[in-house]
Order: sequence, then structure tokens, then C-alpha cells
Amino acid sequence: MSATDSSSARTSDTPGPAPGTDVPGDLQDGVPETSAPPEGPRCRGFRMPHIYVVLFCLSALAAMATHLIPAHQYARVEGPDGREVIDPGSYSAVAASPTGLLDFLTAIPRGLVDAGEVVFFTFVIGGAFMVVRRTGIIENALDRLLRAFAHRRLLLIPVLITVFATIATLIGTQELALVYIPVLIPVVLALGYDSVTAVAIALIGTTAGFTAGVLNPINTGLGQQIAGIETFSGAGLRTLLLVTLVVLGSLWTVRYARRVAADPASGLIHDDPEEHQKRRLYSAGATRTAPRMSGRQRLALVLSLPVLGVTVWGVSSQGWFMIEMAGMFLLLMVIIGMVSGLGPSTISSAFSEGMRSVLEGAIIVGVARSVAVLLEDGLVLDTIVHALAQAVSGLPAALAAVGMFAVQSLFNFVIPSGSGQAVVTMPIMAPLADLLDVTRQTAVLAFQLGDGPTNILYPTSGYFMAALAIGGVRWERWLRFYLPLFAAWALVGIGFLIAAQLTGWA
Repeated sequence: MSATDSSSARTSDTPGPAPGTDVPGDLQDGVPETSAPPEGPRCRGFRMPHIYVVLFCLSALAAMATHLIPAHQYARVEGPDGREVIDPGSYSAVAASPTGLLDFLTAIPRGLVDAGEVVFFTFVIGGAFMVVRRTGIIENALDRLLRAFAHRRLLLIPVLITVFATIATLIGTQELALVYIPVLIPVVLALGYDSVTAVAIALIGTTAGFTAGVLNPINTGLGQQIAGIETFSGAGLRTLLLVTLVVLGSLWTVRYARRVAADPASGLIHDDPEEHQKRRLYSAGATRTAPRMSGRQRLALVLSLPVLGVTVWGVSSQGWFMIEMAGMFLLLMVIIGMVSGLGPSTISSAFSEGMRSVLEGAIIVGVARSVAVLLEDGLVLDTIVHALAQAVSGLPAALAAVGMFAVQSLFNFVIPSGSGQAVVTMPIMAPLADLLDVTRQTAVLAFQLGDGPTNILYPTSGYFMAALAIGGVRWERWLRFYLPLFAAWALVGIGFLIAAQLTGWA
């Protein structure tokens, strides 16, 4: 469920509808009517199962694979910045380690432990946002944004996508989408769009920036270090790629948002009861002017700026990730809450309420991670990497770069992590590129293009599934929105790779 879901309607300080506004029956008592969650769309009698069922089936397939695929391993050695990378010349058979019944039954709990950083970061984001909502700052900011974009509301979409893409292309943290989504939802719904639009702005912006990786240390920087080429070289072509991805993503999202604004029933989640409730809540709040921001609220915002600045500095230059970010958001929550006038008990109850609202998203992260846990424990992950590399080696030179892109896209299903994928695949792909007459710079670009767009496609991507749960968007509904854009991005990526191959881009 979203951090802006029905739980917010039960808080005493949540703004109600304007006087004289008809209040829907399911909001009159502050508690929505109970209704079963909508099932996935039917297709000739087929109904898409719950995402837990999808991920459980994928885990079962991974467990079966450990019985069918021979076990092999690469030796691990120290690489750039002390990271552990594989030795491409050390591939050898090892004793099989097929998944047993107990291994399979504990895969999901072990996945939760293994993905603990993302799980608890999701909880912290949900809780912290609910505290900020209790202060009334969100209502005031919403009112200002509505006034600023009242006559050019579609402009907000490309502006925000560009901002999010720029941040991601510099610091390489796609997971910031988890921070953006709960803030975007009330604004986007009040402008007449839906939660899919809000989720799309965050995910498409961060993914476009992360994929192009103009100065991204997580994928571009690490990939180039492992490949033995100058860090952040070739930035000109990646900048052009960034602009192309942002333009396509903005046009697609604006197209969908315009359709929803004209006819809400055409939205992909128009039949979701939670979406109806959020739309009523924020549309009602948007019908009147919010009270002026108090002096304490202004002071809270001023004091939060240094905390945000330190957070950006830590992520971009000190190697901070989710644990450190979670700590800084906890500090931010306390500062904003107490300075705005909330007591410790009120902050605590709001934080608990916010964590409950993102519970499903947090659990999905661990369930998704169970697939990789089983493949790693079964010692077949390296076998899969080796087989994919061998498939590329048989391609003609003209298609080799495109083949690398396909391999990286497929492999991202089991390791949906930029740095994780780089340390496993790039030690193989870099020397393979030399044999195939592909520049190592192009091989790194193929890795980036295979990693980025699939991060918001595969259900094994933990942060992505958490983002959908925070936004209240089911995975199969998201696919209906994203797949055409994914195809367009893939064609663009192939075009850039062919151009790089033909020009000998280095």
C-alpha cells in the first residue's frame, strides 16, 4: 500500500474536504469501506495472480534449476576499489549443491535478511513521510504547486523527470524513487492524474538518468574501472543518450497523463478502491486554499536543508547507501516533526502508521531476492554467466555489441544491481570485447543499457517492487504502461550501440 493511502484519512490532522463538499460514503467516518482488492486483468479467462504468487513460482523455478544446471564457479579476486570481482580464467566445475526442501522453505526469509537494507529503508521512508504529513507541510506545499502549475500542469511532468534523471545520472541512486513517490502522489492526483503517473515520473526519471550514467559511479564508473578504461570517459555520447531517454520517457508519460485527465476511467488503475480513495482525498484537499505556513514550519524546512545536503554529499562522494540514507531520513523526520510542534508520542505513532502502509512493499523486496539467493547457493549463477558469454562469442562482429546488450538484459533478472552485475559480468565481457573487435567503451555501454531499463521491468528488482507498492500500483498494471516505452528505449539503445560499433567509439 502507498504511504499516502487510506491510513492517512484516519489521522486527526489530515485536511478534510472543503465546507459544502459532498463527502463520499466511504470517507464520512474517516475509514474506507472494506472491499476486496482488485484482481489482475483478465485475458481470455486468464487472471494475473498476486505478485507473491509470481515471485514464489520464480523461486520454485530457480530451485529446480539447481538440480538441472551443472554447478560451476569462477574464483573471486580483489578488483577496483577493493571490490571482489571474478577471475575470467578460473571457470571450473565444482561439487553440485542442489536446493533441498529446507533450503527452498527458507529462501524467502533468507531473501529478507539478504535484502535487509532495502527492506528497512522502505520502512523508514514510509514512516518518515507520514510524520511530515502530520505537520501539515505537505498540504501547504501541495497548494503552492497547484497554484504554480494550474495553467500548465503537464509541464510539471517533463520538468520533474528531467530533474530526477539529472540527479540519478550524477550520483547513480535509482532507489531515490522510493523517496520521490510518496511526495509526488498527492500533487499528481490533485492535478487530475493518477498514481501510475506519479510512479512513472519517479521511476522513468531515475532510470533514464541511471542508464545513461553520464557521471554515475555505480554503473559507468565501476564498469569502466573493471574494463580498464579511463573513468567517465565518453561522456559526450552518454549525454546524448540521456537526452534521448528523457525526451522519450517524458513524451510517453505526458501522453498517458493527458488521457487520464480527459477520462479518469481510461487510467490503468481506475478500478482500484485505494486509488478512488486517494483521488477523493486529494481532490477534496485541492478545492480550498491551504493555511499559510507557520513560522515553526518554515524553520523546520530551513533546518532540514543541511541534512539533505549532507545526505547528497554522502551518497555522491562517501559511498553512503541505504543504511546511511535511512539514518539521515530518521534525523530529518525528528527535526521536522519536533520543530513543527509534534510531540514525541505523535511522531512515534505517525511513524508506525507510515511503516504499516508500506509493509507489503517491504516484504516484496525479500520475496524477490529469494530467486538470486537460490541460484547463488545452488552454485549455478556462474554457470549461467558463462553460458551467456559463450552465446555472445559466436556472434558476428557487427552484432556483438547488441548481443552483449541482450546478455546483460537477461542477466539482470537474477542480479538486479548495477554494481553487483558489473563485478560479475564485466571481467568476462571486457576481454571478450577485445576478441570480438568491440571497444571496451562500447561493452560498458552495453552493460549500462542492459542493466538500467530492466530494473523497472523485472519483479526480481527489489527497490522497483517496493516503489510500486508505495505507489499502490500492481506490477501487471505497470507492465501495461511501461512495456511500449521499454521497447522504444531498447531500440534506442541498439541504435546507439550500432553507432558506437561502426565508429569504433572509445
